[in-house]
Amino acid sequence: MIEQEREATNAPDYGSVGYGLKNLKGKVIDEGSTLNSTDNEVSVVASVDNDIDEDRKYALLVFEDYKQVKFKVLKIRSRT
Repeated sequence: MIEQEREATNAPDYGSVGYGLKNLKGKVIDEGSTLNSTDNEVSVVASVDNDIDEDRKYALLVFEDYKQVKFKVLKIRSRT
């Protein structure tokens, strides 16, 4: 399905952006997944893949019960 969209939108000409979450064991966390906390902490790997030839800024928002909540990022790793 993604490949069909890529072909329909000429993504190779315009680039693309991908994003996702994985747990610490590498399993994909998708929409509808429940994240359980330990000591009010949840550990996940968030990734954004920017394949567009321009500088962009992204924001990460966290919601709990449909309300935006504050969060801390403890480690940032870039693959540039």
